[in-house]
Amino acid sequence: MFCQIFRNGGVDMYNFLFLYDYAKERHEKLLKEAEMERLIRKNQVKSPRSFNGFRFLLNNLGKIMINWGSFLQKRYEGIPCNQSGCKS
Repeated sequence: MFCQIFRNGGVDMYNFLFLYDYAKERHEKLLKEAEMERLIRKNQVKSPRSFNGFRFLLNNLGKIMINWGSFLQKRYEGIPCNQSGCKS
């Protein structure tokens, strides 16, 4: 298409204007599509992964509970149980 612009060392004005209009329309179409995609992404419901702070809190709480449980097991491991609910 661009080859048709130049003929005999000159510019064919009709083809030049056609290409300009075509490029302008295509550019406007691409801008509209990009704007639509941006609006769609903006209005989508956020995934559960967006709650990173909550996940971080629960993860650290779990680690603290595991460490505390391990500490209690080591502390009371050798003490005999005299209550009826103890496993023997």
